[in-house]
Amino acid sequence: MIVFENIANQKLPSEDEIVDDILTSVATIKMYNRETIKEKILTSKLVGRGGSSTLIGTKWNHFLQFESPKYLVVNAHEGEPFCEKDRALLRYETARVFAGIYLIAHTLEISEVFLAINQKYKKEIEVASKITKKLGKKLPKITIHETSERYIAGEETALINDIEGNPPRPYQRPPYPTEKGIFNRPTLVHNLETVAMLPAFITDKDFTKAGTEQSIGTKLFCVSGDVPSVFVGEFPFGISLKKVLSSAGFSETPYAVMFGIDAPLNKIQSENLMLSIENLRAANAHLGTGNIRVFNSEESLFKHLFFLLDFLEKETCAQCCPCRLGSKILPIAFRKFYETKTIEDEVLFYAKQMYKATKCSFAAAMANCFLGVVANFGRNS
Repeated sequence: MIVFENIANQKLPSEDEIVDDILTSVATIKMYNRETIKEKILTSKLVGRGGSSTLIGTKWNHFLQFESPKYLVVNAHEGEPFCEKDRALLRYETARVFAGIYLIAHTLEISEVFLAINQKYKKEIEVASKITKKLGKKLPKITIHETSERYIAGEETALINDIEGNPPRPYQRPPYPTEKGIFNRPTLVHNLETVAMLPAFITDKDFTKAGTEQSIGTKLFCVSGDVPSVFVGEFPFGISLKKVLSSAGFSETPYAVMFGIDAPLNKIQSENLMLSIENLRAANAHLGTGNIRVFNSEESLFKHLFFLLDFLEKETCAQCCPCRLGSKILPIAFRKFYETKTIEDEVLFYAKQMYKATKCSFAAAMANCFLGVVANFGRNS
């Protein structure tokens, strides 16, 4: 099983090394027939590594109900500020990404794969394109798509629009992409980390022994904030927050932690908090994509939150009323909250309503950011 305390400490692989590793993985995957792979995934508790932590088997089961042609979208958009997990995978673990693409395409008889990479990752796009060309027909048909840099383009329906040449705006679900996605055909959208993790789940017995009963295997964590530099490491689920922060070079007790842009802020209760999906839910938090922001002072925390709300205000697609109004109301209310540590009941009510009547989770991310800090740092908290 592969576990890295810091992925960026690895030697950068050459193109020839990447190709050799991919072909070795493909040969191993071919030893398993499609039905064996399907059965293992459909009956497992394995969850995707995206923010929603959805059971992969649930998504696959729905996708399998529909006829070909079918498409796979590998979401390497990574528009969240300070998160570099996708970049680390594409740069240092390229072979795992392509092995995962092969496994899914082979198992589910995918017609075409769209590897959607944020256009800011120029070097990673170049390498992925060269590998795709070198391997040719030894891989499924892969189109490298450079996504818009807009944060909203990472939402799966917005990403489908982007690939089709439309503005990257979310659309209403259902129907879900697994039924009607790219070109109105069944489309499986997987986070890049999910794709890179799947070969280990199938071929590495140690992988399934790692983690916890409900959080199987390993997870990439990206740590930023009051640390020496952005850190990307891979650890078994269930590791302590303290161990991850220590590996990232954070030596003191954190003042507050944010688990990604779409997760509520948490004033730190215990460094020994175990990082698994079920443990964090019990602590009224959730892991999101594993992007951890850590702060050692109130000043540092609020500086980041000002940045974050400004970022969300600029990045909303403004289709839905909760986002359109909330992106204007909450930053103003937050500046007042910073000075007084109080909030008007009307604003609090509106923030809680932002979870409703939206096409995607963008409004929820904004509301979580706002309500989390009010709950943890208000005068009555």
